[in-house]
Parts: sequence; structure tokens; C-alpha cells
Amino acid sequence: MKESDVKKAKKITEEFLSMLGASAKANVFAVEEYLKIEIDGKDSSLLIGYHGDNLRALKHILSICLKKQLSEGVIISIDVSGYLAQKEERIKQMAQKAIDKFEKTGRPQDLPEMSPYERRIAHSYISEQGYLSESVGEGRDRHIVVTK
Repeated sequence: MKESDVKKAKKITEEFLSMLGASAKANVFAVEEYLKIEIDGKDSSLLIGYHGDNLRALKHILSICLKKQLSEGVIISIDVSGYLAQKEERIKQMAQKAIDKFEKTGRPQDLPEMSPYERRIAHSYISEQGYLSESVGEGRDRHIVVTK
């Protein structure tokens, strides 16, 4: 990862936040082959939105802007005030509870409906714990079932 990409990403992100009128600052880090952008400030809740809706939109728009300005193939991760990190931790805890219940009952355990992003986190965690998981259902009803 080029240092110039990190600086350019920080500048573009802060200009974008300024255009939105958001009182927030960005920290940009190179982590392996991707850029990690952490945004924090007074308007964090506005940037996150209801259930992360605004954050998803922010990530989509900012990713498009940055990918046009940065090196080819840069992967971008964006979080606001640790919202996604906390969400990931909650998903892992939920998956662990399902694993524990599966161990007690021996019956497959359903997790609640989740977005594709959330299911990816859960599948990964469940696999790391040595269990199997499968996505079942369609659309908004798509959820994970934990088995061995």
C-alpha cells in the first residue's frame, strides 16, 4: 500500500465529510492490502443512520470516489465510531450462543435474519469454532443454521 494512497484517501474523505456538513474527522491506515478508514466526531450518529443505513451509503459512495483516485485494486474498509466493530462483536456473541445451545441440545440452531455482510461474519466465526453453518431462506428471511 502506497503512503500517497493513505494521504490521498484521508484528504478525499475529509473533503467529502465537509461537503456533507458533518462535524467528523477521518483516520486512515494501511492494513495489509486494504485501507482502513475510521471516522469519528460529533455527527457520528448521523453518519451511521438507522441500523447503519447511512454508513452503508457512505461506504458505497466514498468507495467509488476513492477507487477512482487511488491505486488499482485497493480494498476499502470504513467504520464510524466503531459501529461496525461493535456489530461484528454482537454477531459473534450471538453465533457463540447458538453454538452453545447446539452443544446442549444436539439440534440445529437458527440465528435471526441477517444481511449478507452479517452472515459472512457469522459463517466465518462459526467455522473458526469448528462448526458448520448454512444460509437458508430467501430475501429478508435468509438466516443461518448452526450444525456440527
